[in-house]
Amino acid sequence: MGIEETAGFIQSIKATAIKGDDTEKYVDVYPQGRAKHGNDRKGDKSNVRYATIGFVAEYGTSSKQARPYMTTANAKAHDKVVEAQRQIWESENNG
Repeated sequence: MGIEETAGFIQSIKATAIKGDDTEKYVDVYPQGRAKHGNDRKGDKSNVRYATIGFVAEYGTSSKQARPYMTTANAKAHDKVVEAQRQIWESENNG
């Protein structure tokens, strides 16, 4: 997709702790943390969030074409994820 690994973006994609209650449990998976650079073009010296970098890559900007890495990854993993969910569901409800 043309996403270059130069500052830790790909390594920043992680799952959160398990959230929810007795009825529903889930994790969120997204780029976490901050890059070691700001938006120098706009004079911003603060560290930019990896989630922001991911959003711009996924959806693009008026001057940068979208590179939908997350949509592509979700589509590729769909069948494996559904099968894993089914196996867990069956083991929890039949055992």
